[in-house]
Amino acid sequence: MEYNFICFSISLWEKRQDRKHRFMLSLASRNDTGKVFYIEPPLNLIRLFLFPFKELNTKEKRQRWLRALTFRKQKIKDDFYLLTPLFLFPLWRYYPIYILNRVINIFILKFQLSKSLLKKSVLWLYHPYDYCLLNFKFFNHLISCFDWAEDWSKFFVEFSESRLEFVDKLQKQMISKVEIVFTAWNMLKQKAKKFNSETYFIPNATDTEKFISKSDSKVPEDMKNIQKPVIGYVGSIKDRVDFEIITKIAGKLNKGSIAIIGNIQKTNFNTNIPDINNIHYLGAKSYNTLPKYIGHFKVGLIPYKPEITDVEPTKQYDYLACGIPVVSTNLGELYRMEEYIYIEKSQNDFVDKVVQLSDKKISQYEKNKYLQFAKNNSWTVRTQRIMKLIDDYLNQ
Repeated sequence: MEYNFICFSISLWEKRQDRKHRFMLSLASRNDTGKVFYIEPPLNLIRLFLFPFKELNTKEKRQRWLRALTFRKQKIKDDFYLLTPLFLFPLWRYYPIYILNRVINIFILKFQLSKSLLKKSVLWLYHPYDYCLLNFKFFNHLISCFDWAEDWSKFFVEFSESRLEFVDKLQKQMISKVEIVFTAWNMLKQKAKKFNSETYFIPNATDTEKFISKSDSKVPEDMKNIQKPVIGYVGSIKDRVDFEIITKIAGKLNKGSIAIIGNIQKTNFNTNIPDINNIHYLGAKSYNTLPKYIGHFKVGLIPYKPEITDVEPTKQYDYLACGIPVVSTNLGELYRMEEYIYIEKSQNDFVDKVVQLSDKKISQYEKNKYLQFAKNNSWTVRTQRIMKLIDDYLNQ
């Protein structure tokens, strides 16, 4: 039987493609799935009236508003559709108003999707507020899944303590009520198991074909004048990035440079960014162009502060898919792959290892080992396991 997927995501489609995007795209490419509907976070109608220029100042934003206001599906590729719901009422963080907005969304969705399609659908959820969707009889779905990728009771830093407690209550209710829970890291799995025995650790992954095929392409224009070897970091730039380590590496390199790819998240970043000649900030890049950059790194960095990082990063999969060595700080979630990456417990050990690798030629044996690990940890492999778990649950 083919399953359709209705995914209520927490990430905009045009955002840097992450776990939500890759899961749904990979599922849509399978022969044993039907249609996949990627539902973006809702747009708030009041913002269009209050800040029209800000809301419509890019092509992507205008397309998003057009989808929302015309209630239409946008076909991205075969069997993959993008929908953008609309919140008519402001103050959605007040949960009763959120529910009211979602009720309206569901009635609109009812006319966008056929009843026969819904009966063969997997309801795929991310946001704890969407617990309310599990109480709507309209869906009549086969099964519901919660992909727990963040501990939401710690994620919304702008929420009051009482609001965070409410979010924690909602996510526990979500975990208890859905049929299957998938978690992005082991610590979440241990927590979820207390509320739902059908909990499975499904780590992040990489788009193996994309990274392996493009990693040996020509040097991007903005990297041509950067002195080699290039030590690279790809990811958001916020408080968990240890710039003290990066500064020490820059000072110890006999030759070469550090390239940093990603947006600076100013609301979540209070550290002074070092202005050093051999550190180059290249800004954010689209997911499709990342292999062209990482493929020209000599070493991939995961320079996170362990004391404020309890999640499993995703970048190590992409680094390894490009066949380069990876050096990480002492992150507990990464020890299950310590055969493939270097995990250093101190700043000095981290710096020394990076400098050592920058002067070393990687052997073909090592490169093949990295590439094989990446192939075994692709989004295709992950979705294969997801489909088996869903099949097993429905056929038990």
